[in-house]
Amino acid sequence: MPYYRERTSELWNHFEPVEGDKAKCDYCSMKLSTAGGSLNNLKRHLLARHPTVTINRNESNQQRGTFISLFVMLNKNNNIKLPHTEHDIQTSSTSTISFSSPNVTQTSLVMASILSSECRPLSVTKKKQLDEQLAKMIVKRYYPFALVEDPEFKKFLNMLNPSYTLPSRKTVSNNIIPRLYESSKNDVQHLIDQTIAVCLTTDCWTSKENTKFDVRHTGDNISEKLITTMRNWNITHKVTVINGLKHISSITQKVKIIVEYFKRSHHALAKLYATQEQMNLPKLKLTQDVVTRWNSTFDMLQRFVKVKDAINSTLAVLQANVDMLSSEEWIIVEKASVVLEIFYDVTNEICSDQYVTLSVVLIFTSAIFESMKMYEQDITLPIEIKEMVSTLKQQTISRLKPLEDNDLVTQAALLDPRYKKLAFSNVNVNNSINENPQQSDESTCIKSSLLCKSFDEQYNRQKASHNPQAAGIIEVDKYLNEPILNRHENPLTWWNSRKSQYPRLYNLVLKRLCIVATSIPCERLFSKAGMTLTEQRNRIKPSKASQILFLNQNL
Repeated sequence: MPYYRERTSELWNHFEPVEGDKAKCDYCSMKLSTAGGSLNNLKRHLLARHPTVTINRNESNQQRGTFISLFVMLNKNNNIKLPHTEHDIQTSSTSTISFSSPNVTQTSLVMASILSSECRPLSVTKKKQLDEQLAKMIVKRYYPFALVEDPEFKKFLNMLNPSYTLPSRKTVSNNIIPRLYESSKNDVQHLIDQTIAVCLTTDCWTSKENTKFDVRHTGDNISEKLITTMRNWNITHKVTVINGLKHISSITQKVKIIVEYFKRSHHALAKLYATQEQMNLPKLKLTQDVVTRWNSTFDMLQRFVKVKDAINSTLAVLQANVDMLSSEEWIIVEKASVVLEIFYDVTNEICSDQYVTLSVVLIFTSAIFESMKMYEQDITLPIEIKEMVSTLKQQTISRLKPLEDNDLVTQAALLDPRYKKLAFSNVNVNNSINENPQQSDESTCIKSSLLCKSFDEQYNRQKASHNPQAAGIIEVDKYLNEPILNRHENPLTWWNSRKSQYPRLYNLVLKRLCIVATSIPCERLFSKAGMTLTEQRNRIKPSKASQILFLNQNL
C-alpha cells in the first residue's frame, strides 16, 4: 500500500494522489514520485513548471494585502468605498462598488478586477489551446521547431503571460503536431466523404535530405502510389482522370548576360538607378530569368525594354565589357515581349488553385491561336519574330487543339456559365453532356399556339418524370438558354444557387469543375516543401514534412 504523509501540506492543494507512490499535478497532469512520503518533487515541479502558483496561503494573503494597499493609495483622493474584510473582497467581484466621483469608475473597476482574481496557473484546457495555436503558427509560417527554444521568444511570451510554459521542441514535433495532423486529417476526410469527385495531381522533386527510395520513378510505381493514396482517403470511386523561343535564343542570352552583369556589380547597379533618376524614369530593378520558369523569361524581356534608355546610357558611361544590343536586336526584344504577353497572361490565369481552371482551357487556346494568326499577317515584324510566331502557332495547334476532343475538357467548358458554347469551334456540345442523346419529337402543333404550348409543357413534365435521359436533355436546353454569366463572376457560386433547378447537371459540375488545368498547384506545394526542408532543417523526416505541408494547406 503506498505511503503518504498526512496530507497537511499546502502542496496537496495542487496535486492529487494516484496509484503507487505518485501524485498528479492539477495543472498539467504530470505524475511525480512521492516515494517515502517526500514532497520535494512536488515543490520543485511547481516552482519550475508553474512559477505563478501560490503554494502558501499566507503568501496569497500577503499578495492580497499588497493589492489592498495599492487600492488604498488610489482611494485617497477619490473617495472609493473599500471592502474591509476578506469576505468583502471575495464578494466585491460580484457586487457593485460605490463611487462618489464619476472620474474614477474605470480605475475602480480595474482594481476590483485585481482584487477578485489572483495570478493563477493556466488550466489544462487553456494550456492545450495555447500549445496548439503555437504549433499552428509554426506550420503556417514554416518556422523551425527550435523557435520554442529561442531565449528572446521565451522572454516575449513570458511578458505576455507568465503562467504559460512553452512546450519543448520534441513535444511540439512528436506530440502536438501529430495530434493536430490527425484532427485536421479527420476534418478533411469528413469533407472528402461529402464530395462527389476528387482531382489528383502529382509531381516529383528532390529533397535536400537525400532520402533513399527503393523503387524507380516509373509510371507503374507512381500509379501504384496514387492508388494507395486513393485507398487511404477512400476516394477510389471519386477520382477524375486526364519550344518556341529558340528563334530568339541568342538575343535572350545576350539580355541575360547584361542582366547578370548588373546583378553582380553593385557599382553598375547603383549607376543604373542614378541614371534612371536623372532621366526622371521610375526606379525599376532588372529581372533575372529562371530556367525552370518560362514566365521569368518574359518578365526579364519586358523589364529590359522598360529600362532600355537607362541601360544603354549606363553601359556607355561605364564602358562595360558586355555585348550591347544593336538597334535591330532591341526591336526584336520589344516585339517578342509584345507577342509573348498573351502566353504570360494565360499561364497566370490557368495556373491558379483558387478558382475553376479546366473550363477556360478552350477559350484561352482559341485566344492564343487567333493572336498568333494576327501576328503572322503583320508585315512589320522582323523575320525572327515571324518564325517564332509560326512555331508558337503550330505548337498551339498540335498541343492544345486536340483538347476539343477531350470529353472532360469540353464538358467542363460547357458547364461553365461564363462560356457555354462560346468555348467551342466544331463540337457538338449536347453530345458532350449526354452519351446517347435523342432529339425530342417534333411537335405537330403550331409553336405560337397557346393550346399547344400548354400541352407541350405537360407532356415534357410527364416525359421527364419517366425518362431520365429526356430530363437531362431538358436540363441542358434550359441551361443553355440562360444568360451568359459575367466573366469576372464565380461559376461555382452560380451553380450552387441553381442546384435545385439543374440537379443532374449540378452533379456533373461537381465532377468536372474540380479538375485543375495544370500541375502548377502541385508544384507550388513542392516549392513550399523546399521552404520546409531548407539547409538548416534538412534533418527533418519526410513523414514530418508531410504532416507540416498537410497542416499548412488545411488548417
